[in-house]
Amino acid sequence: MQAGTNVTVLGTGGAEDPYVVSSITAASADAGNIARMGSDGRIYVPAPVINDSSTVDFSGTASATTPLTAVVKLATDTGNIMAINAGGLYAPNVATQLAQTANCNAVADCVGTHLSNGLTYNSSTRLLSARLSGNTGNMLTFGTDNGIMAKPVDTGWINNATTAWLTWAPNWTTGAGTATQARRINTVVSLVVNAMRSGANLTPTTQDIPDELVLTITDSRFLPSQPYYGMFQSGSQMAGYVLATNGQLTIMTLTTQLVTNQTLQTTPSFPGN
Repeated sequence: MQAGTNVTVLGTGGAEDPYVVSSITAASADAGNIARMGSDGRIYVPAPVINDSSTVDFSGTASATTPLTAVVKLATDTGNIMAINAGGLYAPNVATQLAQTANCNAVADCVGTHLSNGLTYNSSTRLLSARLSGNTGNMLTFGTDNGIMAKPVDTGWINNATTAWLTWAPNWTTGAGTATQARRINTVVSLVVNAMRSGANLTPTTQDIPDELVLTITDSRFLPSQPYYGMFQSGSQMAGYVLATNGQLTIMTLTTQLVTNQTLQTTPSFPGN
């Protein structure tokens, strides 16, 4: 019988001197060998000692089921430009990055000084955005998704005697009884106009109405989007009028006669501007 590597064979194989086969019980002294002799006289390989460093995090036990893995640490300090991409650690060219930022800022500032209607520019944040009008009655706003939306609106009926939305032309005023009022629901404007010409200015007390300005709407919410034509009623008689886009309402006929304290009434509804 011949001994193989790391095995000893003693004896001749006879009855009085049988073979005795055993392994070498000493670990190799070669440099780098981590094998050890256990307390039971057997060779074993101890588990590796795994310690994280300031730049590397280790995970796993270096076994077949949980192999050892190392991950590079990146500092969380503000301003750190180091990153990990598919090819490994990466730090962008700072000079190039600064030049690109400077160029971008210069372009933004240039655009910001050449704005037309509907745009605004914040020179501190360098943000360009839509500009919404601050005029009373504007239905535009920004939605929760930062887009522009037209918000629904209902002004309710507004009595001119309480909150003025028109001015009367000379010799005209609101008549007795029905209140002169206005309402806007989204884009639809409705008016109740009760106009009376001052009795002291009627000569004689019964007089044809000449073409003349009656009132001017001063609240932009109640202006028409285009000229609106309609009729005033005075008892059994009718008087034509036109409501211009600038809010001026003018009588356009001579067919109606007024007497002292008699009123002209109309209730138009039309698209607002």
